[in-house]
Amino acid sequence: MIKFADFPYERPDLEDLSERLRLHTKKLRACTRPGEAFHELIETDFLEKQFMSYATISEAGATNNSYDAFYAKEERFFNAAKPRFELLIQERNKALGGLPFKNELR
Repeated sequence: MIKFADFPYERPDLEDLSERLRLHTKKLRACTRPGEAFHELIETDFLEKQFMSYATISEAGATNNSYDAFYAKEERFFNAAKPRFELLIQERNKALGGLPFKNELR
């Protein structure tokens, strides 16, 4: 069983993640074939999962020990970053919903 302290954690570069998510969302909107769209969807899903994994580790660290200054700082970072990141995910979802072959991706 893995101990919490052994989970790898690093604060994600929010600017880099956001820019990459915007780029793949833009590519998703421009897709003309389901295969292309599927690739871009996988890329955006990876970025979302990466962000949320670190957010979850941060939240668990802060919950586990409310006196841990490191995780308290990380939790504040994610509390500020989540709404911005969620807007980008919504944009991705809108792009996905606007594709003429969206049912094929299901």
